[in-house]
Amino acid sequence: MVLVDFWATWCVPCWKALKETQSLADWAAAEKLPVRILAVNTLEQGSDTAEKLKRVQAFWRSQRFVMPTLFDSDSKMFKAYASPGLPSMVLISQTGTILRYHEGLFPEMGETLKRELRESLAEAR
Repeated sequence: MVLVDFWATWCVPCWKALKETQSLADWAAAEKLPVRILAVNTLEQGSDTAEKLKRVQAFWRSQRFVMPTLFDSDSKMFKAYASPGLPSMVLISQTGTILRYHEGLFPEMGETLKRELRESLAEAR
């Protein structure tokens, strides 16, 4: 199972969502859950890929995030999900089926995602 968090450095709501996602990644690791949590930077602004990547790396270090992040330099991955808004959370099954989708920040985000992960893992057994 995979949880993807689409984000960009210029997206202020993404900053809060990323903190929730990092907390969720820490929780999943501590619980030894078979879940991969990935942050995917997309729609990054800049004159070229190198400039964008440098901005992303500096932001990631400044926030002290340790979960994996991917760099969707040309936003192809984001577009494959019909260009949802930012931030967006997508929970994907082992077979590639989208199980849950959230656009934007929402109340009790961390607890909601934990519950959805637990439910999805239980259903997959």
